[in-house]
Parts: sequence; C-alpha cells; structure tokens
Amino acid sequence: MLRNALVRRLYASSTRLAPSYRLITMLSESQTSLAFKKNAFATRRNLEMTAKFNLVDSASGRSVFTGSSRVTVSFNILDSEFASLLGEKNARERGIRELSEDMRVRLGVFFDQRRGPEG
Repeated sequence: MLRNALVRRLYASSTRLAPSYRLITMLSESQTSLAFKKNAFATRRNLEMTAKFNLVDSASGRSVFTGSSRVTVSFNILDSEFASLLGEKNARERGIRELSEDMRVRLGVFFDQRRGPEG
C-alpha cells in the first residue's frame, strides 16, 4: 500500500524514466488500546505507523538521504468484529496516505536544497 501511494505521489507523469535513485523503506506498526469499558474491553485503538527510508543514488550505490516519518491514527473497536476490522483497515489506509505525503514533502525539500538557490 505504501509503495503504491508513493508511486502515485512521486511520479508526475505516466512516462517513467530510468530511476536515478532507489527508495528503500522499512514500515512498522503497533497498536495501543485507549478507551475501556467497565468490563475492561477496549473501545478505541491507536495505530502507530513508522516508515524509515533511505534514498540511494542508483549510479554510485551511496545513500544520499535518510529519514523517518511517523503517524498515529485511531479507530473504534465495535461489537461487530467485521466492523472493527473495516475500521482498522480504514485507519491503516489513512495512515499510509499521511506517511506517503510526509515522505513526498521530505524528499521534495531534500531535492530542492540539493538544487541550490539558483534553481
């Protein structure tokens, strides 16, 4: 999901050129229960997702930029297991969208700074 979101955000056109860089990403996630009923069952969870990434120059194989992005999204735990799974899936999709946007912005800043003030 993250790969597809990044492809949509990073490729400005459908014409794909030979890549000058390779983006290596490691995605991890964890869940934390938040709100509890009196019977000790959780009613809400946080889904925390972290993407550590490394931009590698394809020609030299050198790492030119590393970073990490983190996002926390929440979802309700309902009496229906199916509804809870859909809520978790939706939260994961929202988290991936936010991560990919944050990564796109960070990479954009990196390339802008690399280009220098003369443009």
